[in-house]
Amino acid sequence: MSEKIKTILRKKWLPAIITTINCAFVFMLYAYSTESADTNLLEYLKNIMLFTFLIIIVYVGPVVFIIGITVSTFIDKIVCKLKNSKVKETVRFLLYLFSGFAVIWFISFITGSGLSPVMTKNYDIGAFILISFYPSTVFWGIDRLKN
Repeated sequence: MSEKIKTILRKKWLPAIITTINCAFVFMLYAYSTESADTNLLEYLKNIMLFTFLIIIVYVGPVVFIIGITVSTFIDKIVCKLKNSKVKETVRFLLYLFSGFAVIWFISFITGSGLSPVMTKNYDIGAFILISFYPSTVFWGIDRLKN
């Protein structure tokens, strides 16, 4: 592996890990927020932790690590050409938002589930924002804090 790729991975590794864990946990809280009130608190927490771990491994992790790091690196290359720091940060933020939307739209298009996998039945805009804009915003925020 070349030194350039190693440097990029070192810079993006921490934001990717934190984003993956955070988003998987928030997704599970959102999914389980409608669970019946009869459920024991320990059972509820056990289910959330178990399913969060599964969501991390199966869904969120691969998307963040494969697509997220690649897109983030591409955005950094685009933005580094700008001179004004305020414009640079605004463009970077908007590109992260757009890329979050574009990635979810592309995955949904490939899987044939419409605009968004969670919007096929009841058009829940909160779920769409949660799966598209939230992860890209978290990644952007952690990446900016780290730099």
